[in-house]
Amino acid sequence: MPTVLLTGFEPFGNTPINPAESVMRLLDGTQISNCDIQGLLVPNNFFESIDLVTAAIKTIKPQLVVMLGEYSGRATITIERIAQNYNDSTRYHLKDNRGVEMQGEATVRNGPVAYRSTLPIRAMVMAMRNTGVPADISDTAGTFCCNHLMYGALHYLHRQ
Repeated sequence: MPTVLLTGFEPFGNTPINPAESVMRLLDGTQISNCDIQGLLVPNNFFESIDLVTAAIKTIKPQLVVMLGEYSGRATITIERIAQNYNDSTRYHLKDNRGVEMQGEATVRNGPVAYRSTLPIRAMVMAMRNTGVPADISDTAGTFCCNHLMYGALHYLHRQ
């Protein structure tokens, strides 16, 4: 049976509960469409988040990786199209949960400028909309830990 690695970030900043973690915990250990869902709580820390997720990919060998994040400024569920090799947590006045802030730094030195999601994002958005869930495609995962992790995971998978 195919395995889906489903990640969710822990709370960060002024957010006492991260919905990404809640959804991950709710679905962890379930089966959806003949797929086993294996959840993973991700620390909201630069680089540590990438190391944890890539280690899980090596160990679990999932057929699909879905990473959940939270951005309170959006009124819909958004599926990210692009992850950029750029970090700027200072624009949000945020530090990661270890107190690290980044401004203008690359996730991967000399890495590609960006990676595109390999998920069927348009089909995912349409499926959600067809069930009444407000959803859209997003062209940026911001410049905090969600983007950082997406870029790092896609870079790892690209190199494999």
